[in-house]
Amino acid sequence: MTGFDKKKAKLERWCAFQERCISETRLYCYKNGFTDAETNELIAGLLRDNFINEARFSGMFALGKFHNNKWGRLRIAAELQARHIPVELIAAGLAGIDETEYENSIRTLIPDLKEQVETENGLIRHLMAKQAIAKGFEPERVFAVIDTLLKKKG
Repeated sequence: MTGFDKKKAKLERWCAFQERCISETRLYCYKNGFTDAETNELIAGLLRDNFINEARFSGMFALGKFHNNKWGRLRIAAELQARHIPVELIAAGLAGIDETEYENSIRTLIPDLKEQVETENGLIRHLMAKQAIAKGFEPERVFAVIDTLLKKKG
């Protein structure tokens, strides 16, 4: 087995372990001392053999970060953009998130401040929204959920 074949086998094992994107794979290759020519050839082979599929990566990344880390669509999209995933694939990945689950996730991140809530007080609304917005949920959706909760309590 040649040195190139060993590198290819190592990279295939690494990609089979977890979904990867091209930018992560390229970074892994550089960290492991692969040359530019080797990296390009290996990535082309991984794409051809379906070890790397950015559409699949985008969907799995979005669902994983939503379910496990409770991230919102804005945060997930930003992370995918940082990995140089095309906009169409980001949109497709985000489309896999169920709307009902998404709304429920927003609700779970909004603290129950019922003893302090006054519907005129914008500060209380801001405090309630802070954690959900920080997790990457859209502010307009967060405030809509908060307003719905406040109407139920009031």
